[in-house]
Amino acid sequence: MTSRYVIVGGGIAGVSCAEQLSQLDSKCEIILVSESNLIKSVTNFRKVGRALEEFGVKETSTSCLTQQCPNVKVIIQRVTGHVAKDKVQIQNLPHTFLLALSHRK
Repeated sequence: MTSRYVIVGGGIAGVSCAEQLSQLDSKCEIILVSESNLIKSVTNFRKVGRALEEFGVKETSTSCLTQQCPNVKVIIQRVTGHVAKDKVQIQNLPHTFLLALSHRK
């Protein structure tokens, strides 16, 4: 049984989500859609209090993420809009990906 996740955005939230999903389930397929081949990731993470965290931000290439998380595939394209409630259309690609849904086979 495999799961597929599609994450839109190569910022801190999207990249952190992809990294966490990859750590939780190394067999799932994760697709990160980013408009740029440069993504932002968290560095020097430190928990300061119960609800307070401190960290830095580093801009790296997408290849750093895919080397660290082999089950993450990065698609460098622009999301042009929503096609339906749970789908997005990605510019210059004939595919419509399910957004934020788990697909089980």
